[in-house]
Amino acid sequence: MADKKNISKVTLKSRPGNLSFARRMNVTEAKFWQTDFAKRHSVKLPLLVTDKAVLASKGHEMPSEKLEKEIMDPNPQKSQSCTLSTECDTLRIDYGIKVLPVKDGMYSCSDYNYRTAINQKIDEYIAEDGFLTLAKRYVNNIANGRFLWRNRKGAEAIETIVTIERKDYPAFNAKDFDLDIFVDDNDTINEIARQVADTFAGKQEYLNMYVTCFVKIGCAMEVYPSQEMTIDEDKGKQLFVFEGSAGMHSQKISNALRTIDTWYPDYATYEFPIPIENYGASRAVGIAFRPDTKSFYKLIDKLVLKNEALPIEDKHYVMAVLIRGGMFSKKQEK
Repeated sequence: MADKKNISKVTLKSRPGNLSFARRMNVTEAKFWQTDFAKRHSVKLPLLVTDKAVLASKGHEMPSEKLEKEIMDPNPQKSQSCTLSTECDTLRIDYGIKVLPVKDGMYSCSDYNYRTAINQKIDEYIAEDGFLTLAKRYVNNIANGRFLWRNRKGAEAIETIVTIERKDYPAFNAKDFDLDIFVDDNDTINEIARQVADTFAGKQEYLNMYVTCFVKIGCAMEVYPSQEMTIDEDKGKQLFVFEGSAGMHSQKISNALRTIDTWYPDYATYEFPIPIENYGASRAVGIAFRPDTKSFYKLIDKLVLKNEALPIEDKHYVMAVLIRGGMFSKKQEK
């Protein structure tokens, strides 16, 4: 067994064949409610998903020889939709976040020396940045309402309140924040981020945060819960229902909160943040923004195996992937 104090002298040949990290920022499913903006703090009603069956026209591209024959054929469609009532103009969304220490996240590691080495790199990052850069960006994505996805578009007003240990922090107005710019001069963001960063750094065992967001969009207007992935095409579009009301998947909210990567190689060209992914994959634009040389695997091998001094931007990214969690084992040769 290697001495922890002399682990830097141990030669690590490869990433372990069994290496995984548990997620360090766990998001709950979100529940949708409806209310009136003037009564938003006292009234909340369930938001139901309804079935729809419509006779639609065909709009997909067709060969010219089939156009006249098929364009008028019936195109019945089944789907589900979700709208506010005629007496409610505001969508309310509730969800929670549990933050955990990063060093406690190593779920499995088949090489003790590697375990010690990666924990030392986490300690070095804590001494250098304390996870504050990442924490501020996560909290920015709460403040700016990125987690609302389509529900953010066209909203008249968006108010978001973060609650920690029964303390409600001053409400954020999402319209005050740009989705493509992370601010670090907002006192409320910085106060919340400090608690998140301290938890990542292991200064406290856990942190429970609760987010309540009010989105004024207009009476009877359509809102957008998560869509379920269905195998049976005959059922049409199915929407997510959580505890009897419409809702949003935890994975969708998590994806929005971790859309903080502005350190990928072509950021100067695209100028928008992407989700933290091992290869910088963005389904929205169909691009893997982190080629092999800047992928998580290449960077963590440089950091841990080769003990290279990486730029702080690369360290932010590597630590953010560890917070996201996943299986990072060395690919086994066949």
